Amino acid sequence: FFGTKRVVQLPLVQPTAFSEKDFKEFCDVLQSTENAVFVITVLFADEKAKTTKRAKAFLQQMEKIGQAVEFVSPSNTELMDFVQKSAKKLNTETERGVPQALVERCGNDLFLLGAEVEKLAAACGYSTITTQLVAEMSVRNVEADVFDMVRLLQAGRKVQAFERLNQLLRQQNDPIAITAALAGSYVDLYRVKCGQKNGRSYTQVHKDFAYKGSDWRLKKAAESAARLRMGQLEQILNILLDLDKQLKSCPADKAVLLQTALAAIVTVGGR
Repeated sequence: FFGTKRVVQLPLVQPTAFSEKDFKEFCDVLQSTENAVFVITVLFADEKAKTTKRAKAFLQQMEKIGQAVEFVSPSNTELMDFVQKSAKKLNTETERGVPQALVERCGNDLFLLGAEVEKLAAACGYSTITTQLVAEMSVRNVEADVFDMVRLLQAGRKVQAFERLNQLLRQQNDPIAITAALAGSYVDLYRVKCGQKNGRSYTQVHKDFAYKGSDWRLKKAAESAARLRMGQLEQILNILLDLDKQLKSCPADKAVLLQTALAAIVTVGGR
């Protein structure tokens, strides 16, 4: 540390792992080093972990010695704003619903979002990116498509839901992967419903189950869950459990098994 100039990287330092003595010696080394720049990264599991006594003391000391910068994942609103700004830089308009559709497909990967906007802008001749163009040409995301399929089902749009399933199958998506995403969506609905029953909002459920990223998904799950009773959700989860077992053990056509299970779900959710 005290020789020629260098950059010293200390990844994933855990403030809670220091004793009082270790922490003091660590800070002494940082302050007395003249020819090295230390790059220290700390990963906090959540907001609460950042407010512990040891973590606060660590961050305050780092600010005294050098500079402390917090990197956070962009919110859903910020991601959609990024899509619109990226399109405007290319002199391209975005139809209502396009930013949200792209965020659902690409997640919080800014590089992927930027690349998709450039591709779609070129495809529409730098005029207007439409939701139809996103559906036809944008990167495919099984979870996003299945999430839409569940929303269509709960909105009573059964034909469109089956069309979305058949589209996924035509694109040769694995029925087991589709089933996993389908189960994940209904587990979200069930968790939100349980939360509502116990007086907890979808944002609290988001924290309780340590979801990553935005709580937008659970917000939409809460809207869909409002149309179902707890007993119906339990029936649907049992249908998906049976489907998972059949897909992994039954020689029948997997696509047919999946379509049959979706028809059973429609029956449970029907009026």
